[in-house]
Formats: sequence, structure tokens, C-alpha cells
Amino acid sequence: MLKKWLTVFLAAALAVSTCAGCTPAGTNNPNTTEIPIVQNFELDIYSADGCGMVAAGKKHSVGLRSDGTLISTGNNENGQCNVDDWEKIIHIDASDTMTVGASWEGKAYSTSLDETLQSQIAAWTDIVMITAGDAHVVGLKNDGTVVAAGDNSYGQCDVTAWTDIVMIAADANHTVALKKDGTVVAVGDNSSRQCLVSDWEKVVKIDTARYHTLALKEDGTAYAVGSFDLEQINVAGWHKIEDIYAGQMKSACMTDIGYFDCAPIDTDIMGVNDGVMCALGTNHAIFMKKDGTVATTGLNNELQCQVDGWMLRPYFVYGALAGFAPGTTVEQLISIMTPMIGSSIIVKSGGAIMSAEQKVHTGCEIYTGSEIYAPVVIIGDADGDGAITEEDAVTVEKHLDGSSVLSGAYLTAAMVYREGEDVHEASVQAIRDHVSGEKKIPQFSVPSTNEYGEKIEEVKQLNDDIAGWIKIDGTDIDHPIMYHKEHSFYNTHDYLGDSSEHGSVYTFYGNLTKNNVITAHNMRKAKTNRMFHDLHHVQEYNMGETECQTKYCSDALTDALPDFSTYGGRVWTISIHGL
Repeated sequence: MLKKWLTVFLAAALAVSTCAGCTPAGTNNPNTTEIPIVQNFELDIYSADGCGMVAAGKKHSVGLRSDGTLISTGNNENGQCNVDDWEKIIHIDASDTMTVGASWEGKAYSTSLDETLQSQIAAWTDIVMITAGDAHVVGLKNDGTVVAAGDNSYGQCDVTAWTDIVMIAADANHTVALKKDGTVVAVGDNSSRQCLVSDWEKVVKIDTARYHTLALKEDGTAYAVGSFDLEQINVAGWHKIEDIYAGQMKSACMTDIGYFDCAPIDTDIMGVNDGVMCALGTNHAIFMKKDGTVATTGLNNELQCQVDGWMLRPYFVYGALAGFAPGTTVEQLISIMTPMIGSSIIVKSGGAIMSAEQKVHTGCEIYTGSEIYAPVVIIGDADGDGAITEEDAVTVEKHLDGSSVLSGAYLTAAMVYREGEDVHEASVQAIRDHVSGEKKIPQFSVPSTNEYGEKIEEVKQLNDDIAGWIKIDGTDIDHPIMYHKEHSFYNTHDYLGDSSEHGSVYTFYGNLTKNNVITAHNMRKAKTNRMFHDLHHVQEYNMGETECQTKYCSDALTDALPDFSTYGGRVWTISIHGL
């Protein structure tokens, strides 16, 4: 398998961190194969497909969860946040214009709008690490060679002769690589001296940004190269560091006690505690913490710091530990959990120790020594066989009709929507949708970015047709979103199902995709409950009007309305539940 081969390859190389904090970057001699180096490499490569990761582009942020799925936020003008359907990802990177990822199967993914680039990287195999510049993508293969595709106007893709590579980094129009002997090579644009790395040695990690390149040395200090006037290269005072991060405007490092330092000084970044990884955008930074939560600092004008509720590592739900993809092996679980727990782990099923290659399942238990740490739950795996199949749908149906009773982790596995402490009928359909491939069951809850969960639940007690809630700040639009098999039913009925000329806000049954139509009447004559009439106010305000121009309405248009000149004003949060 890819991981086993890769571990063998990298065990002979120097220690590199792909997920800082999952294991300390060592201060070992990179020209030896001492046991600490082997341990570091095994943990580092495992960390790439387990313990979470963050990446930052110019105006967007991306998180890699422990189940191999991604979450993103921020500017999406180039589709750089279109990663919701990626699976089995082990490594990510973000540039100004794109997000890239490498999967457990060795495949490469990119959000680039360049079809030629996309077709080229789609043919890549055995990729274990990936990075991107402005218009080029670089992949590290499991044999230590490197492939590249995209713009090569500066020679940034001239990497085919490289061998014995253990880490890569790219940005803008250049590419940098770390060799297993601790030296560094670079190609591409060198106008800011960012590629002057040929004399570096005893390096254990690299990172690069548009105008400079950083390296972590085995003694815990750093190299930095770039334009002489860049404050980002003033790293001479860094000591006892375990990881480094390069951003266009800043350089940062993580110390051996979990604190961050920064050049030039940034007190917000330096004030982050308990971080295990950082990624630097142009004017923002994103941090993954030990418990898998995420923090940000810096500019949020494009919502690149909107990470409230993000969880990237396994988490507790009703006493069980969730966040593992179906098919996760015991070996993978141990590599995911060891950095979080900090002690040796075994996994048992029915009291017997499970082998490394066995698949974890709902109900198996994680032990630290002789103590149970937590039972495992895979959401949707209600029968506890480790997979999500039709048998799980039948198991949930039997629980709902009372012919059998689920409890503990198995009950949690059946709570696909995790609303309250009940199993819903919709869980059965969700499992069948997962089996058919129509819609995957997420192992991580979609984070809530507003306070409408309780409102949704209140309406749900009155009418189960509720699908979500929509509120647009500065307007009277603050309504439940309804959903009915008769597509236009809520065109003439209120949210309670009673006949009404106002109707309801509703979406169309059986047509839920990434782009969903939500519709409502324009009740311009009404004084209250005008449904979507205020969308005219939003439009006209952004056209410079001070009063509504629609017939029968002359309301004043105030600055409280969304302002399309700001990115935040163009992005509205709509909560869709239970679909």
C-alpha cells in the first residue's frame, strides 16, 4: 500500500513535519538514520492523513478534517473554495487563486479554472504531497521524484530531474524542494532572491511565499532568504523552533513550548496559544489547535477568518468519539489519536485487541493503557460493522418501529442529524442516499454560523416540513424555509400549512444540490410580512437610490442594508437543516 511504502522511503530520509505539532520536528542529524528520525517520519507522514491541517490563500482559508474531507471559507472568485466534495485527502495547500489536495490513493486535485492544468494533474499517480503557485501545481511522488504542471514561464515547473526529495513548497512563480540529505533546491522566479538556497544544509523543513523562502534547521534555528528590505527574513533571533510558516507579508514559527513568533512582529499571531499548526495568507493567519478547533487573526474582509465552529480532529458526541471516515483502519486511528492523547493507544472490539489492518467500527473502544478512553462512532454505521450500508437503514427502521432498541454509540451512529437526542425518520433516507452515492453522510457536523437552530427546532415541533431559516441583516427577511413534495404548496400556505396569500419562503422538493432555489412572494403592498420584497430594497440601495422605487412602496433605504461593495455584504448565511 501507498502509506507502507512511503513510510519505508521516508524512514531513510530526514525528519520533516507536514503537520506541525502532531509530532515535534526533531533536531536530529539528517545524514543519519537514528531511531528518532524514523519515528518522526512515520508520525509526520501519518499526520498528513489523520490529525488535521490548515492552509491559507490570499483571501481564503481551508481546513482538512481527520476523515479526509475539507471545509473552506473566504473569497471564491476563482472557485478556490469549491472543495466540499473532495474525499480521502491527506495533504492540502492554497495559493492566491486555487486550492490543491493529494488523496490517500495518490491522486491530485485542484480547483484551478485552467482545464489544461486540471487534465494534466488528473493523470498524476502516487502523489503524497502537493503545493501550488499562482498558476502552477507541483506534486511529490512516493519515490522522491517531483512532477509539475501549469505555467512555466519562469522555469518553475523544471523539476523532472529532481530525486531524493522529501518535501516541496511553491508560491507565485517558483518552486522549492528539500532533499533527504538536508540540502535544498529551487527553480523559477528569483527576482527577490527567494531561490538562493543552494548553500543551505542540515535542513528539516521548508516553506516559501511570494518574495521569500524559509527553512527550519536541525538545531532549531532558521534560514531565510529574500529581498534585503523584507522584514519577513529577520529570523536570526528564532531559537528552539519546531515549525516554520511563510506568508506574503509575514514569517512565523512555532516554538518548542507551543507559542508562535513572527517577523515582522505581530502580537495577534504571537498571542495564539495551544496551536499545533499555522498557515499564513496575505493579511490573515489560520491556526489549528490541539483539540482540532481553529482560530484566525488578521483581515476578515472576504470572510477568510469565518471559522467559528470548525473542527478538524475527532470530537466527542454523546460520549463517543466521532470524526473517522468509514474504512479507517486501526493503524490510521492510532496515528490520528496519538498526537491528541499523547500516550500509547490500543483499540478493542468485544474485549479483544484489534490488529492494525482491521477496520474500526461503531462500538469499538479506544484504550490508553488499561483505561477506556472512548468508544468510536461512525455516523451512519448503526449496526457496527464499520461500513454504511442498507443494513444500517434497516437497523434504524427497526429502532424507530420499536422492534429493537439502539443504545450508546450505536444510537449516536443512527442520529445522522444529531438534533436533540432523537433518531429521525430522515436518518433512514440519509443512509440510503449515502449508499446510493446521492449524498454522503458527513462525519463532522456542518458548523452553525448563526443562532437559528432553536427557531428551526421550535417550528419543527409544529410542522416537520421546515428545511431551514433565512435572515438577511438590514431587512425584514427573517423566515423559516419550507419544503414540500408538492413543489408550489408553500406558495399559497404559511409555515404552519394554513392557506395564506403571503405564502412562505420555500425551496423545491427533490432538487437539493449545491445551488438551490429559495423563493417567496414580493408582497410590496403589505405593511408587514412582505416576504422577499426587501430584496428590492437591497438592489436599489446598491444602485444608489435612497427610497424604494417599486410601485406601492416608498420606504427609505438605510445604510443598514447589505452593501455589495464589501465581500461580506455579498455573502448571506442560510441555514439548511435535515435535508
